[in-house]
Amino acid sequence: MMLVNSLLSRFLILLFFCLSFVQCALPIDNVKLFRNSDSIIEIDSSNLNQILVGERSYYISLFFTSDDPALNCKICAQFEPIYKKVIKSLFKIENLQNKIVFAKVDFEKNKPFFKELGLTHIPKLWILPPTEDSNSNASNQPHYEYTISEQSLDPLNLGDYIAKLLHITVKIDTDFEVSEFLGYFLFTFSIVLIFKKLVIQKYPKYKLFQLISVALILLFISGYMFTVIRGIPLISKDAKGEIMYFSGGTHWQFGLETFLIASIYSALISGIVVLVQILPKLENEIKKNVLIICVNIGMIYLLSYFISIYLIKDGSYPFRLLEL
Repeated sequence: MMLVNSLLSRFLILLFFCLSFVQCALPIDNVKLFRNSDSIIEIDSSNLNQILVGERSYYISLFFTSDDPALNCKICAQFEPIYKKVIKSLFKIENLQNKIVFAKVDFEKNKPFFKELGLTHIPKLWILPPTEDSNSNASNQPHYEYTISEQSLDPLNLGDYIAKLLHITVKIDTDFEVSEFLGYFLFTFSIVLIFKKLVIQKYPKYKLFQLISVALILLFISGYMFTVIRGIPLISKDAKGEIMYFSGGTHWQFGLETFLIASIYSALISGIVVLVQILPKLENEIKKNVLIICVNIGMIYLLSYFISIYLIKDGSYPFRLLEL
């Protein structure tokens, strides 16, 4: 019996000794206590290891910046309010505060940490995924990086980037721009006025009703209402500042993408109308046949282009027409 007790004691001592070397970051409920009024954690030497070292079940977003006027980081100052705005919008989503932590790493307070990471330029935004590695830290763990530049100073762009990483949809609260509203209002008013004077007075009402009905059908089946309900941006840009026309994945699309798809649908419908109603009325057989061939070639090209777009969203789609 004494031998059993002795072995058990040694085992417990050995187990305690091994566990003492296993590092684990603070649980998310404890980490929340470090947040300030903007839901951001100010990283410094007092909390660095507790938050960034060891196993954890949540993402960490690290905004490397500097508030020191001597460094004169203008883009840091421009990006910080965007960072705060996106955080505020994200944390309106239920339970998301348990999945990601947003932190700010100021250069003046964390010079040894910057040196450890080999960072020589600011600003930077790293997002560290959850990890089960007890030895992980910011310097040895793989991370995602959002490129901060003059072209990426857009809360919608940052929100879209984080939403894709977390597999969520988010609606970013944007400020009301009076000048932008007036521009849209004047443009819409001008279109309605021109339409009223040049179109409504010249064509029968039933044809206008048909035109409006087709336009609404195209608008709804193209996914426009999906983007409105989910608060998805009309136009998004990549890290180089170039417009992204199509998003990857079948569960996400930009507002601009819906208009492009609707345009393709419109062109295909127009081709069918021409083939069925207009070309059969031509008396010149040669002209009729040439036009039929041209319209069919155009429709095949459009359908091939439409399939190539779908391949961007789902690369496993097996069917193709032309290689575009």
